[in-house]
Amino acid sequence: MTKRVSFYRCFSQYSPPAPLEELLAQAAIQNAELDMEERAIFLELQCAAYIPRRLLDGACRDLRELYDVRRVEILPPFSRGGSGQGGAGGADAALCGAGFLVSGLLAGSRWSWEGDKLTVQLQANGKKALEACIPGGTAVFGDRFGRQVSIEIQAHGELEGPDLFRQTEKMRWEMVEQLPKTPPPAASRERPASAPPRAALRERPVGIPFFGRPFVDPAVPIRDVTLDMRTVCVAGRVFAAEHKELTKNNAIVVNFDITDYTGSIRINRYFRERDLPKAQAIVEATKVGVWVKVLAKPVINRFDNEMVLDPIAILPTRLPNAWTRRRTSGWSCTCTPTCPTWTP
Repeated sequence: MTKRVSFYRCFSQYSPPAPLEELLAQAAIQNAELDMEERAIFLELQCAAYIPRRLLDGACRDLRELYDVRRVEILPPFSRGGSGQGGAGGADAALCGAGFLVSGLLAGSRWSWEGDKLTVQLQANGKKALEACIPGGTAVFGDRFGRQVSIEIQAHGELEGPDLFRQTEKMRWEMVEQLPKTPPPAASRERPASAPPRAALRERPVGIPFFGRPFVDPAVPIRDVTLDMRTVCVAGRVFAAEHKELTKNNAIVVNFDITDYTGSIRINRYFRERDLPKAQAIVEATKVGVWVKVLAKPVINRFDNEMVLDPIAILPTRLPNAWTRRRTSGWSCTCTPTCPTWTP
């Protein structure tokens, strides 16, 4: 029988935040490995209650900085029935850990439990790509929670015919209403002598980057982004923003999700104390509903184990004014911003 040791007995110098302190007080270490060559710590906890994955990731980051190691991993085997208490965060981590190589499609998705059935509602398309990973997801739930679950994926783009057209028009009008309204033109068409030239009137601060250097790279569809690309330029609408301020380290983690309705992906970057003004500029500019253009490097987030974009430069852009419609069968159609004249 393996001897269990209290978590705080091994890590007495660690002071976790309030939500995690009580949960770790009830946890015991049943297996621990220390890799001196890699400077890594691997822990297997026996938890009395479910601990969300995001809290465990925060504990791994704090332990890594506290004990000056390169890597800390905590694997909690939860008791049967714990998955029902895990919420969306636990389900997301379990499914991504099962091998969702296209887990960027899960960004901004909604999760709901009904008995042993998990329903995933995507913000964009990508249902077929994710359905191939359902067997791996059910295996992870079986190993971690001792529970056989069924997973159903519902895509945002499953609408057809008139329903799809109405949904697309609704999104277009919502963006039009958010555009700044210009006052009506004056009655006189004569331009005063002090008025600026017409070329200056056409200039708008849309192309001025609020992070990084200016760039003119053409945007590619998000669904075509892969890890093989050194740098990639994408454009899309911000539909979720989860920026985190780390008061202990005086740092900010920028997290926001964008979609161009061919796919969705997360923009993620860690800003230290010296770069806080840059992070604040991004936080203020990336509100939900804003269209942005991002030049970035595709990487794997080591905490979420999913593909994200590490931004090099970000600038605001306009709502695409040219769309193509591809006819399929009957009245169904799919509207995508792939028109050659679309230059966000």
